[in-house]
Amino acid sequence: MTLGIMKQGIIGKELISTGDQGKFRMALEFDKSTSIHQNNLIAQKIETYIIQQPEVATVFSNIGGPSTGIGSLGVGSANKTEFTIQLKSKKELDNLPTETFMKIFGKI
Repeated sequence: MTLGIMKQGIIGKELISTGDQGKFRMALEFDKSTSIHQNNLIAQKIETYIIQQPEVATVFSNIGGPSTGIGSLGVGSANKTEFTIQLKSKKELDNLPTETFMKIFGKI
């Protein structure tokens, strides 16, 4: 099973500047032959890893459901997973930008 595409759910700062909200999305797309069961098993391991990170406050997992991103068609796929990761407050994180953590999680 090959991990396909990882998207980080960010539109360029130049296009829409909403400030650093301490939250980002990470989307995974597996091979189309991946079952929802296989997707769920892998997603649970990734979610467990993410929530154990000291910078993370909450993780919302959307396994096989429709994407929540801009331009979403509202149709789910068994081979797709989306995580919405909420970081702890900037005060707790010594004012480090969300983008720093996105790069860390983008390597898992």
